[in-house]
Amino acid sequence: MSGRALLLGAVLLLVHSPLAHAMNLTGVLLQALDADGNPSGPVWHTSSDPGARPLGFTRAPPRLARTFPLANLEGELDRWVTPEAHIATLFWQYHVGEFPPAMVLNLYFNGDSLTPGISAIVAGGQGFTNARANSAPTTLSLYLRDVDNPGTLAFDNSSERAQLGAAFYMPTAGLNDNSWQPTDFIKIDRVGLADLLPDGWPDGVLVFELTVGPSALRPTAPPASPRAGVPTPAPVMVGPLSVSVGDDQWEAVPTPTLDTEPPPAPDTGEAWPPETPPVADTQTPLTPTPAATEPASTPAASGHADTTLTAGPSGTGTPAAATPAAATQAPARAVTARTPAGMKPTPGRR
Repeated sequence: MSGRALLLGAVLLLVHSPLAHAMNLTGVLLQALDADGNPSGPVWHTSSDPGARPLGFTRAPPRLARTFPLANLEGELDRWVTPEAHIATLFWQYHVGEFPPAMVLNLYFNGDSLTPGISAIVAGGQGFTNARANSAPTTLSLYLRDVDNPGTLAFDNSSERAQLGAAFYMPTAGLNDNSWQPTDFIKIDRVGLADLLPDGWPDGVLVFELTVGPSALRPTAPPASPRAGVPTPAPVMVGPLSVSVGDDQWEAVPTPTLDTEPPPAPDTGEAWPPETPPVADTQTPLTPTPAATEPASTPAASGHADTTLTAGPSGTGTPAAATPAAATQAPARAVTARTPAGMKPTPGRR
C-alpha cells in the first residue's frame, strides 16, 4: 500500500471516529415519577443491560420516525454531537396504567455512564418546554446505580457546552384530544417491553432538543503586559446558549441601529425653529477709503504692504487681506498744471 493510501485511510478513520469530536452522547435514561415527583414505576435506558426496559433512540425527523433505524439497535449508544441544535426522539413501551405523570431524563456524555451530565424532570401534559433541573440529591447511573446528581440542564467539558432545551412526552395512542398530538406520532410501534422490536402495542415517545455551542469554561490566553499608548482590549464574555423550538433555532436577532437624522419637528402650524427677527445694526459701517488720486507710493523699506479696511458683516471694520498698495489703489490720473498766462511753473510744483 502506498504512503498516499495510508494517509488517506488515517484521515478517514480520524473523521469517522467518535474520538475526533469533542462531545459524544453515550447514554440516555428515563425514570417514571409519581404526581409528587418521587420515583415510582419502570426505568428505560439505551443500554443493552437487562436491568431496565429498552429505550429506542433516533435523531430522525418526525416524518421518518416510523422507519428510520434506531441508533442503539446494535448495542450501546454512541452518537457524536456537533455544534448545532439536535432533535432526538425516544421510544419506550409501558403497561396499561403505567403511563407516568412526570419523568426523569438523564443524559450521559463521553463514555461516562456513571454520572449524568444533564439530569432533568420533564412534566407530562401539553407544552414543549416542560423540563426543569432535577433537584434531587441523587439519581441513577446508566446501569441503575444511585449516584450524586449534578442537578443541571447543561453539560460543559471545557471544549463545548450542551444545553437541554425543549422536552416533552406523550403516548402515541389513547389521547382524548388529538389536536395537540403531532400526526407523525400517532400509533407508533418501534419497541417492546423486552427488546428493541415491535410488539403490537403503541409506544410512548419523548422528544428533546440538545443545543451544542462553545464552552463557557474555555480557557483564555493570559493578558499581555500593558504597553504605553496601547489600549488593553476588553475581555470576551461567553453568555448562555439560546435555545428555541423550530426551524429558526439559530436566527439572529437584528441589532437596532441608531438614527443618524434628528427626529422631525412637531407640526404646530408655525415655522420651526421660530424665526428670530433681525437685529438692527446700530453701528455705522465703515466706508472704504476712496481711491487716491496721487501716484502709488513706494512700499516702506520694511517690506510691509499697506492694508485697507473693508466693512465686515456686522458693520465693524475688518482688515482686508494684506496686498501691495499699488494693487489696491486706483491708478493715478494725469494732472495738468494750470498756470496763468505768461508765468512759468515753478520746478518741483504742479
